[in-house]
Amino acid sequence: MNRPGVYATGPLRSHRMSTCRVPAAPPGRRRGTAYLVALVFLCLFAALAAALMTGTQMNLQQGKNQATVMKAQLAAESGLSFLLGQVRATSISAATEAQVMQAVAGAIQSALGGTATLGGQDVTYDSEAMVVSVPAVQFAPGQTFSASLYMNDGKLRLYVTGSSGGASRSLSLSFDVQAGPGGFLDVGIAAKGPVEVSGQGKVKSADPVNNPGWADVLSATTAATAYTVGGQAEIDGDIMATNSDAGISLSGHHAEIGGVGIDEPEVWDHIHVGQGSAEFPSVDPEVFRPYADGDIVSPSNPVGSRKTFTNLLVEPNSDPTFASDTVLNGVVFIKKPNRVHFAGKVTVLGVIVAEDAEGDTENNRITFSGQTTATGISGLPTGTPHYEELQALSGSFLLAPGYEVSFSGQVETIGGTMAAEKFSFTGQAAPTIRGTLISYGTDALTISGQGQLTFDRSGQSGTPAGFSMPCVLVINCGTYQEN
Repeated sequence: MNRPGVYATGPLRSHRMSTCRVPAAPPGRRRGTAYLVALVFLCLFAALAAALMTGTQMNLQQGKNQATVMKAQLAAESGLSFLLGQVRATSISAATEAQVMQAVAGAIQSALGGTATLGGQDVTYDSEAMVVSVPAVQFAPGQTFSASLYMNDGKLRLYVTGSSGGASRSLSLSFDVQAGPGGFLDVGIAAKGPVEVSGQGKVKSADPVNNPGWADVLSATTAATAYTVGGQAEIDGDIMATNSDAGISLSGHHAEIGGVGIDEPEVWDHIHVGQGSAEFPSVDPEVFRPYADGDIVSPSNPVGSRKTFTNLLVEPNSDPTFASDTVLNGVVFIKKPNRVHFAGKVTVLGVIVAEDAEGDTENNRITFSGQTTATGISGLPTGTPHYEELQALSGSFLLAPGYEVSFSGQVETIGGTMAAEKFSFTGQAAPTIRGTLISYGTDALTISGQGQLTFDRSGQSGTPAGFSMPCVLVINCGTYQEN
C-alpha cells in the first residue's frame, strides 16, 4: 500500500555500498624491508660501539700519558729537592764564581760520587765552562733525574730534568750568592792556634780609652791551652777562645789583660771562653799576581846590588836577601818554595804576597830582621797610571798562606792586614798595624822580648783585598721555572 504522496516508479531494489580493495603485497617484499631496517640499525650500533671503543682507548692512552708525565714531573721534583739540600748545605769559603762552583761540585761529588745510585758514573765538573753535570740517577723503577749547575748573571742556576718512559719534565731554580752572617774579623789578632804573650810582649790599642777592642785577641785552637800570658805582658783588649774547654795559663804579677792585673778577680771579665765557631776569611794571593809584571829575582838573576824594585816577581828557589836601603814599590809576588830575608832597612810601598805554600813552613819563610816601614798600597803615588788599578786593591800588606813570618828588627808602620801560617814577634819589633793579624796554622803565635803590637783599625772597613769571607747560597724563589 502506498503512502500518500509517495509514488513508485519502478520495482524496488536493494542497494549496497561498494568497497575498493588494495591488493596485498607479496610476502617476500615485506621481509626485505625488515632486513634493510635491521641492517641500518646494526650498522649504526656498530659505529657507535666502535666510536665508544676508540674513545675509551684514547682516554686510557691519555691517562697513561698523563701518568707518565706525572712520574717525570715527580722525578724532576725529587731531583730538585735532593739537590737543593746538597747545595744549601755547601760550605763556601769565598765568593768568586770559580770558588762557588768548585765548592758546589765538591759537595755533590761527595754525596753521590762512587755510589751505586749512579751505576758506576760520576759527577763531573768542567772547570773551564764552570758547569757541574749530574748523570741520570734512578730513584724508582723507570724514573730518573739528571741535573746541571752553572753560573748565570752572578747566580748559581740549578737545572733538573726528570724522565719516565718517553716523557720528560724540567725544573730550574737560581741561588743568590750572599755574604755569610758575620763580617770580617773584628779583632786585632785572630789565630787558629794558641797565642803566647810573654816577657815584655804587648798587644796595645792605638786608642785604649775609646777603642780598647782594637786589641782584642781571638783563638780558635782545639789545643788544651789557648792562651799563655806571663811576665810583664799586657793586652789592652779582651781575650777570647772558641773552645769551651780551652785552658788559660796566667803567670807573673805584672801581666795585664783588659787593663786589669792577672791577680785581680776582675780580670776574668776580660777572658771569654766558649765563644762558638769563628769564620776565618780565605786568602787568595792570586788576585795580585797579574800586577807582578816588572822586575824579576831568580836563581840566575839574584838581587845583587839592586836597591829599588817595582812590581817584583820572585821565582822559586831564589831565597833572596834584601840588604839595607831597599825600596819595594807595588807588588812583591813570591813563588814557592822560597826563604825571603829582609835584612836591612827596607821600605815597602805596596803589598807582599806569596803563592800558597800549603803549610810547608820549613822551606817557605819570610823574615824581617832589619828596620822595616810598610805603608801598604796607600803609600803608592797617586795619579800614576802604572799603579791606578792596583790602588783599588787596598787594606792588605802581607798575604803569605803556608809561610812562617817572623819580625825581630825595628818595625815601625804596617799599613794593612797580615796573614800567614805562623807569626812570631821578638826583639824590638813594635809596629803599629793598621789592620788585623791572622794566623792560620795550629802552631802558637808568639809575642816575646820587647815585641809590641799596636793596632789602629780606625780606617778599616769591609774586607781587605785578597781576602774573601765565607758566603751562603740563598734560594731565589722568583726564578723558579717549569719546562
